[in-house]
Amino acid sequence: AALAAALWATDPWLLVLMAGPLFTVTLYQRSSLASRRATRDAHTDSLTRIGNNRAYELGLATAFESASENGSELSLCLLDVDDFKKINDTYGHPLGDKVLVEVARLLHAGSDCVGAFRFGGDEFAVVLACDEAKARGHVEALYRRVSSSRFAHGAPATVSVGVATFPVHAADVDSLERAADGALYWAKLNGKNRSCFYSPAVAETFNPDERERRVEQQARLRAAENLIRVVDVKDEYTGAHSERVAVLVEGIGRQLGLEDEHVEQLKLAGRLHDLGKIAIADRVLQKPGKLTPH
Repeated sequence: AALAAALWATDPWLLVLMAGPLFTVTLYQRSSLASRRATRDAHTDSLTRIGNNRAYELGLATAFESASENGSELSLCLLDVDDFKKINDTYGHPLGDKVLVEVARLLHAGSDCVGAFRFGGDEFAVVLACDEAKARGHVEALYRRVSSSRFAHGAPATVSVGVATFPVHAADVDSLERAADGALYWAKLNGKNRSCFYSPAVAETFNPDERERRVEQQARLRAAENLIRVVDVKDEYTGAHSERVAVLVEGIGRQLGLEDEHVEQLKLAGRLHDLGKIAIADRVLQKPGKLTPH
């Protein structure tokens, strides 16, 4: 503006000399803005509008470097939405997407939160610039927010959380991610809707052989659940009855103090105890009145 005033005072025609520089500056500003927008979009999840996987990698690496230099602690929280596939199958993908958006909105944890990220699907991460004790407080607050939220599908949604802290549980970024992932794996296999903070016991429980055994077990459980759905389709009464038996044996197992894995096997047995009925003809299975000796 000062230059324009000086040129105007000297000779108004001299203002033409400013056209070139102004045009160049305008082009630079537009190019710079477009570049910043492209970078932001490349690091943003298109659905939830929080950081994506690339942003997570950069954010965690930067936060880890800062914590290492300052001698401070850094906590990594990995989260999964429990039974999200069931939400999609029951209520449809549009409502499932809205559940993810709502969960993402609940992740930010105040001044300690370095960033919240979505890897894809129902997997999220929160990086916290704090120690394990403060991270516990943030996770507890997250559970309160989730439990009090109204989700688009009209039913409750829960999350499982695994947490690990540098330098207490890990010495580098890779081992920190493995520790948090192991804690999350433990939380999901032990009832879901719970958090697990990494400990040596968790590490011993989920060595490679144990993980393989658990994966095989989960595959068998999924196969059994498919059989259960066949029973439900075959006879609505039998399906409801089997579910009631499963609930009863679970309660008995808990009362007896049995291990979680044993209780889960009992529940499965309760659901499957009438499985043989799928081989019985409908005219017999659904016959009104008493059966004949034959």
